[in-house]
Amino acid sequence: MASVKVGDLIEVIAGEEHIGKTGKVVTIADGQVEAIEIGTGKSFTVEEINCSPADSE
Repeated sequence: MASVKVGDLIEVIAGEEHIGKTGKVVTIADGQVEAIEIGTGKSFTVEEINCSPADSE
């Protein structure tokens, strides 16, 4: 499993509420990733296991 770090672009790949969202990671704590959604600027939080690095290009 690829890990993510602050500043990465991520895509939510599992879960119900945020699946399919793409965002930029702002914090990671206790397995929870907080990101700012690309396009809306709204923050959201997912479990680290439910996201993967997004292709930025």
